[in-house]
Amino acid sequence: MLPSTFTMLFFSALAGRFEAKLGAAWTLAIGTAFAGLAYLWLTLQHGSVGDFLVFNAIQGVGFGIAYAALGTLAVQHVPMDQSGIASGVNSLVRTAGGSLASAATAAILVGDVLPGTEMPSVDAYVTCFVHRLHSRGADRDHRRRARDPAPRRLGSGGPERPGPGRQRSGPAPARSWSRQSRWCLATSRKSRLNSA
Repeated sequence: MLPSTFTMLFFSALAGRFEAKLGAAWTLAIGTAFAGLAYLWLTLQHGSVGDFLVFNAIQGVGFGIAYAALGTLAVQHVPMDQSGIASGVNSLVRTAGGSLASAATAAILVGDVLPGTEMPSVDAYVTCFVHRLHSRGADRDHRRRARDPAPRRLGSGGPERPGPGRQRSGPAPARSWSRQSRWCLATSRKSRLNSA
């Protein structure tokens, strides 16, 4: 666990620079590629302690980069007034996904044990590594959706702004961060002038 801790700490600090140059979606793609590479390594090389240390270090690189970008992507495509909800949903889905993956791993390991023992076989572990590698590939859909520049409201499947020739229905879209800040500043100045 120590190599993962160090590489995750180091690369999560660099993730902001990656996001500034490449964008959050590409940063997430790079992180998931490293995590997938770690599980590919462990699928192919798992005979010594050194193999597990290399796996752990590469996994830390991937998780450090990907987790930093994930929070940005969660709030980037929703209106400002729903950013807390988006962040909470992101945390909830990550926790639920980890729980389901842990349960599936335990089921695979318990289902394939060495004869006459309760120890899982090497094949059971390799099966788990392959499933983890496959789940990294499933992140492609998330990355593809994250590249969509149109912000989306939570609970609706369509873009926030109507296309040409269509009327807007429902509440007005939330202001952008900078416009919202200017509006709040102007409103507070007016209220201070009116109260003085």
